[in-house]
Amino acid sequence: MFKQLMKIWSGKSLLSQMSDDFLGMLVDGRFMFQELTDRWMAGEEISSTKQKFYDVDHNINLQQQRIRRRIVEHLTVNPKSDITASLILMSVVKDAERIGDYCKNMFEAIELLVPGEGPEEDQKQLRVMREEILEMMNLAVDSFRVQDEGRARKIIEINGPLAKRCDKYVDGYMATEKPFRNIVAFALIFRYYKRIAGHLTNIATTVVLPIDQIDYYDEDPDPSE
Repeated sequence: MFKQLMKIWSGKSLLSQMSDDFLGMLVDGRFMFQELTDRWMAGEEISSTKQKFYDVDHNINLQQQRIRRRIVEHLTVNPKSDITASLILMSVVKDAERIGDYCKNMFEAIELLVPGEGPEEDQKQLRVMREEILEMMNLAVDSFRVQDEGRARKIIEINGPLAKRCDKYVDGYMATEKPFRNIVAFALIFRYYKRIAGHLTNIATTVVLPIDQIDYYDEDPDPSE
């Protein structure tokens, strides 16, 4: 479906421009995630960048509003044209907007951290997962830009194990009898990692799945597994 939609969008200036704007939202979300985690994991203070960081998130929000407004205008003028493409674009811009929100939430959680506090293994896992999420972000941008279903499927493949590892750490914090000072912030960061990866995977499903299955990549008929 993705390749057919991109052919539609590339041939019509308004939808083509909206798809470019959506790509810009993904790039901004990637910048927020990478800039924040680069500084945090290098041991640098992040407070001085807060306004710049929030400005990027605000721009993502404005882009979402602009795309939604243009979709409504487009369908009002052409009510029988490009309905599927417009519905998919309406869906993915929300995912891109949520990525910015979760990056902002993660900024606030990292501000709570006391440097050096917390299990070394947990910190190591956060670094490993950070690299996986950055790979997913790069794949998302590239799969949208060059219409590559293989890269979209790779996002879905990465997400499953990553989400389960995030859950494992959060569940462990809930059950531990030896809480540590940063436990709440760590739990939030693992949860935000999972949600960011989930929204990237939602976007990937638009590349490889029919419209009725978008966002349902992780539906498991057996919840015991």
